[in-house]
Amino acid sequence: MKAKKNMKIAVTSDLWTGLFDFPESVDLFIVCGNICPIWDKDAITYNITQQTEWIEKKLNPWLGKLNTDNVLLMGGPNDFVAQHYGSSFSFYLNGNYIQDEPITFDGHVFYGVPWVPSHYIELREQCAFKSRSGELFKVALDSINNNIDVLLSYVAPRTSLEKSSVDGKEMRGDVFLKERIDELKKLKLCIYGMPSCEKDTSIIKKSRTDTSSYRVFEI
Repeated sequence: MKAKKNMKIAVTSDLWTGLFDFPESVDLFIVCGNICPIWDKDAITYNITQQTEWIEKKLNPWLGKLNTDNVLLMGGPNDFVAQHYGSSFSFYLNGNYIQDEPITFDGHVFYGVPWVPSHYIELREQCAFKSRSGELFKVALDSINNNIDVLLSYVAPRTSLEKSSVDGKEMRGDVFLKERIDELKKLKLCIYGMPSCEKDTSIIKKSRTDTSSYRVFEI
């Protein structure tokens, strides 16, 4: 069995807030959901067209300038184009796209779960990767490979009993996701993209902070 190498990874999410300068050199750069801006939540086909054009003109040139040989992306609630193309979305990106599947870099296995339970979404609001029931979200969680090293999720896991808010809203993590993480005995890191009041743990980490558009970890 091939030995795993130590890896330096950078993680971010919500690139719709702006593409940023990234001066560091890493083994892998990860976008943990909400790759694209959104133009009109009520016009899904229009968003897919606009997002495809934005990727070609803005995102791919930016990804190509990053000081890394490997880029990994996962979808989020903004990314109608990612849900539309599914695993084939990699053909449109200057990087690798994963959706409910594993991928290996330097011996480390990564897995991406883009789905968002419906209770996180406003009634009648359109979004990509909306799981219409909690049971279906649990099916996606049960499908996670038990032998992964790094889990990517747009939704935050529940890590704290404290109640707090983000921008005036109580943004709690998901209990079922946390339970599934506890079952993954080989897991070294879980990165999530959603703004949340949950706290970091030794394994569970936010993809960005209030003061930085990205974070860097070693695994």
